[in-house]
Amino acid sequence: MAKVTAGAIKSPLGQQRLGQRLWRLRSQLLVVALVLLSLPYLGYRFIDATNGLLQQSQAMAQQQVSQSLANLFSQRPELLLQLPELSAQQPLLFVQPINQAKQIDGNSADWQTEMVQAAEFINAEAGIHFTSTLGIHAGQLYGKLQVYDQHWLNPSRQGNGWSAGDHIRLAYVDAQGLEHELALMAPSPGSMNIYATDNSGQINVSQPLTQLALQAAMQFTQDGYLVEWRMPVSLLGTELLLRVSVIDIDDTSAASRILTTQGPEQQGYTALNTLSNQAMALLAGQQESPMSVTLYDSQLNRLAHTGHIPLATQDSWHWSLPELARQVYGRLITHIMSFTNPVSGDALLQRPRLLNLALGGIVIQDRWPMQQTQGIQATAMPIFADNQQVIGVVLVEQAIDQLMQIQRQAMEQMVLISLTTALLIMLTLVLLFWRLAQRIRTLGRQTHALVDASGRLQTGKLAIKLDGQDEISDLARDISNVMQRLQQHQRFLAQIPRTLSHEIKNPLNTISTSLGNLKAELAEHPSAEYIHAAQRGLYKIESILTKLASAASLEQALDQEAKESIDLAYLLSSYCHYQAQAVDQLDYQGPTQEVFMQAVDYRLEQALDKLLDNAKDFRQPLTPIKVSLRLDGPWALVSFCNVGPTIDANQAPQLFHSMVSHRATAKEGGKGHFGLGLFVVRTICEHHGGQVSWHNQHQPDGVCFQLRLPINMA
Repeated sequence: MAKVTAGAIKSPLGQQRLGQRLWRLRSQLLVVALVLLSLPYLGYRFIDATNGLLQQSQAMAQQQVSQSLANLFSQRPELLLQLPELSAQQPLLFVQPINQAKQIDGNSADWQTEMVQAAEFINAEAGIHFTSTLGIHAGQLYGKLQVYDQHWLNPSRQGNGWSAGDHIRLAYVDAQGLEHELALMAPSPGSMNIYATDNSGQINVSQPLTQLALQAAMQFTQDGYLVEWRMPVSLLGTELLLRVSVIDIDDTSAASRILTTQGPEQQGYTALNTLSNQAMALLAGQQESPMSVTLYDSQLNRLAHTGHIPLATQDSWHWSLPELARQVYGRLITHIMSFTNPVSGDALLQRPRLLNLALGGIVIQDRWPMQQTQGIQATAMPIFADNQQVIGVVLVEQAIDQLMQIQRQAMEQMVLISLTTALLIMLTLVLLFWRLAQRIRTLGRQTHALVDASGRLQTGKLAIKLDGQDEISDLARDISNVMQRLQQHQRFLAQIPRTLSHEIKNPLNTISTSLGNLKAELAEHPSAEYIHAAQRGLYKIESILTKLASAASLEQALDQEAKESIDLAYLLSSYCHYQAQAVDQLDYQGPTQEVFMQAVDYRLEQALDKLLDNAKDFRQPLTPIKVSLRLDGPWALVSFCNVGPTIDANQAPQLFHSMVSHRATAKEGGKGHFGLGLFVVRTICEHHGGQVSWHNQHQPDGVCFQLRLPINMA
């Protein structure tokens, strides 16, 4: 055996074969699987890295803005001391700019963003408690009062006045310095009536103040009732002085309980412009930025505020296919980013936490959810005086939507690339497996075509190409090699009967001659009977050899014989008429002429002989054999039926195979049976383009064999 060296493997032919082996089906599937498995991981890593980078970028940008503002106010500490000193029990009533108009309907759903800036007023002794939120938008002053009162007494109009009942009073100073007080009254939930009061505080019910474009509404809540109101800012003077009072009456016989926002100005007014003008001037550079900047003093009183947090708006659905696909795609990306970048917490708790930690000298950042946005990113920066004492806090807030916009663009690009890559991979997989399936189906069909219905090999070579280098080509070559060996073995088996017949006949002739001589010499000897029995056995052996040789060469002989047009009806009727002379109770039913087909007449007679012999051998004594011919479209159906034992279904698969016999004993007279009769019938029938079948019949029991032969249509 030649030794394989490393140089042989490195030869061009060896490298080519090695490359072909490596690029087989398993290698292809492995490569595709690795690519598919890597896509989700790469996508996750990309999103995670992008998210972390953008969060750090936004946090650093916020910290730089807040640091620069803190440094600015560290050099102007007097700006943090401009508010008058307030009592510890009374918070400041302040106003904030809002992004959109509020619907005056007594519902707080559109105040969710501003509720974190609500001021709380409590008089524990009187049992009155309410919160106030004010906002300015487009020259209108909006207010929301949440009154915590479990016993609301509705005011009702009686004559020229109102009976005592729960209501709200707003007091303001106009541009001429005159004080005005308005009473907001609601006999039932819904729109409120607005009246002016006189100097003594009595309500003037002559007519509602509709000419001032005032509007108010009230609705009940779980904890009490909620009032929304709106008034033009132009009604207030330049100082924007406002006072809010809640009148609570639980018993008409008792005195009213009143809680008023006692501000630092005269008569308890609160100046809505108490934010530091100079501080606002310093913050003016951030007014148009998409972030909120708020300045607090050391007592966490809000001194100045600028900027705003833009709210995300939901696009309305457009029912066109491209626009619908774009919106679905955009919302899907948003949900994915929200899932990979979750924001949790409560602004009511986290904003005060940030401010208090900043008062302790800590630079702190946090995030919390917010309606109509994906959340808020906030940075609280302490303001230090020269002595390193914290004198204020700068709070910078920015919607995560702005941060996510860049991430969304990167995400869209990644999704587009991933989808395109996945589609290409899927298309490649579909084409690959479709090709594999086609090749496997083709291999299966051709392998099935190598063998006929009787299990005999028709050819030993596949028609497909066998020069491939993958596993399917290897399988095809293996199948082809096996079939060629099986075909050689089948030819060998087919030659055995003729070979045995030729080889055995010479000894049989010698034996036959010797027995004849012995019979002549011992004609009167008592052992002559044994010689006669030996001759009879010899005749059976010769008959078997003749039948085996005939069956083995039948197909080859049929291929060499020419077909001609014959009248099947005449042939069959004549055959039955002739056989009826030797076979009792043979009945024929059917036409006697004009049924033509292409056939070899004596071969058909040979098949009829086998069927008739089979019917005679298995019929009960004195029962008829029925032969019939009928037409079924382009087919002629020839049937042989007898009364006798039925065929077991377990024997059916081998019924028409060669050398298979179900006779209990062989007939005497030298006619041995070797299971070739029905095999000959099937071979002759199929050679003529037909089929042979059988079925059991009952009452009486018996068996019918049927030939299905093609006929010439007129």
